[in-house]
Amino acid sequence: MIKIKRIYEQPANEDGFRILVDRLWPRGISKDNAKIDLWLKEIGPSDKVRNWFSHDPKKWQGFKTRYEAELRTKKELVDKIKQEEKEHGTVTLLYSAKDEEHNQAVVLDIFLKGINPPVDNCPTAPTPSSVAQEKCKPPKKALSMLREEAEKHLKQVEDWNLVNNAIEKNYKLKDFRQAIEFINKVADIAEAENHHPDILLWNWNNVKLTLSTHAVKGLSKNDFVLASRIDKIELK
Repeated sequence: MIKIKRIYEQPANEDGFRILVDRLWPRGISKDNAKIDLWLKEIGPSDKVRNWFSHDPKKWQGFKTRYEAELRTKKELVDKIKQEEKEHGTVTLLYSAKDEEHNQAVVLDIFLKGINPPVDNCPTAPTPSSVAQEKCKPPKKALSMLREEAEKHLKQVEDWNLVNNAIEKNYKLKDFRQAIEFINKVADIAEAENHHPDILLWNWNNVKLTLSTHAVKGLSKNDFVLASRIDKIELK
């Protein structure tokens, strides 16, 4: 049996083998009081994923997708937890987050119990890194992407919204100069990929991007590839 529990709760015999799955040591608790049997910090989400999520419930699905992708590369650590479960009967995954519904222990618990099938056994579900690693290509078919497929790809990009036959994202920049800098960087990426968004600058520091593929009169994978590139833009 695998359970999850906030580390600040009182340790109990029924916890079995207690594993801390935070990458950072929890604040305000000593190692003596924590009563942990194993600190498996390497299984926690990477700093990049953790900092992006920042415990924002609105980013939960994106965090879940990104963290599950990382867990698939950590087979040895995942197997370690399963081995402890086999030996001790009960394993409790400990975490420090205040939000008991949106944290890495919840994702890890689901992953260990196999509630979601692995991507290898479900080829229709793209991996989170797939669009980030691809280039824009001429669409192979003249039909736009089905909504179900679009929703799966949407999980791979940050804070884009599906609107009719397009995806959209709004940006609020520091000032007009930074907004122009951002637009120029978007233009550079669009030219390199030969795939271009609709761009709207309004109220001097707000930018709205809309992506669709004119050749199919709707969405194609190119839109998500470009969105992934745009997500990586860094500004001064």
